[in-house]
Amino acid sequence: MIITENVEQRLLKRLQDGDKSAAREFYTLYADYLAGICSRYIDDEDDLKDVFQDAFIHILNVLFNRFLIKTTHNTILCTQKARA
Repeated sequence: MIITENVEQRLLKRLQDGDKSAAREFYTLYADYLAGICSRYIDDEDDLKDVFQDAFIHILNVLFNRFLIKTTHNTILCTQKARA
């Protein structure tokens, strides 16, 4: 599958909406790429697996945190608009 910006945006939206299948799809799309980056710097297979897993969890956490910040910001704006 060719990853276009549109495909990526839809996938990120699904992730933000809590779609578990989107997390699996995200993993499928990016796992080989991320593993390739890790393997350039880490020779030990066990260490590579640990770093790969930690990196992927970190990526998903960053995406989730961005979602939380955006949602909170939008809620504040809507509340302020309703009170104005």
